[in-house]
Amino acid sequence: MRLVIDANVLVAALLKDATTRDILLKENIELFAPECLSLEVKSLLEHSRIRKRIKLKDKDLYDLTSAILSRIT
Repeated sequence: MRLVIDANVLVAALLKDATTRDILLKENIELFAPECLSLEVKSLLEHSRIRKRIKLKDKDLYDLTSAILSRIT
């Protein structure tokens, strides 16, 4: 399966350990995204309101974000 994701989808996966995160981490799903995705996500995570809602520690957040971004074609 192929999916096109945007920053909102990625942030949703970071916010909650649920279906969105599971789907983005599945090996049999090919991910596509705009080239600016990492910049958009970085910008969104700099908003304290959004960062406070993400319950992950900084290292875990970095690792998860990196794992998802590395899967994007």
